[in-house]
Amino acid sequence: MSGPGTLRTGMVALDEFLGGSLPRGMILDVYGPGGSGKSQLLMQAATEAAAAGCRVAFVDTTGAFRPERILQMHPAPGILHDIDVLRATSVAEQVAAPAMAGDVDLLLLDNITDLFSYEYGEEKAPARGRELAVHMREIARWAITYDAGVVVANTVRRAGDNNVESMRHVVDLYTHAKLRLSGGPEYMAECSRWDATARFGYTIHAGGLRSGPVAGDAP
Repeated sequence: MSGPGTLRTGMVALDEFLGGSLPRGMILDVYGPGGSGKSQLLMQAATEAAAAGCRVAFVDTTGAFRPERILQMHPAPGILHDIDVLRATSVAEQVAAPAMAGDVDLLLLDNITDLFSYEYGEEKAPARGRELAVHMREIARWAITYDAGVVVANTVRRAGDNNVESMRHVVDLYTHAKLRLSGGPEYMAECSRWDATARFGYTIHAGGLRSGPVAGDAP
């Protein structure tokens, strides 16, 4: 572990659901449609961790990382110095990123499946699934080795009347908690782990994502 701080997302209802902070050695999967706030939540988690004295690695596979957004969320001098941004433009670069990040406290990966979908396509779906599973297994092993938290963002695709998470059958095998962001107009979040589920509203401000009261939970 590189830093002494607690890993919080800054989204209070989510942090409380996770036990007060992001668990180290585990993976949180954040998914939802475009514009729902996934990338912003990952950047917000990066600022919270960096401000707490932690080392952060942000793997950007989509070009969505914005330094100016980080400073808007947390305008402290030097906040960007503790966030290492690794731009990945291929599956090979994405797969190598955790090892390149090394001993950090928090690894954020936005987006976990996009490059796999682009490079493999539907005609190579079995190989795509196998390679993503290997990648996620290595991320899980990295998290345990460095006692670090991991947050990945994922997209959804339309299946009939429903939004379905991309390659969920693989992603679910290695994630310990999930957060679904609906986006507008309702802006509802649903977080789940093996033993509980909670729903709450959220809003997106200049300072990041803010959660409302928990609408309901189930043990």
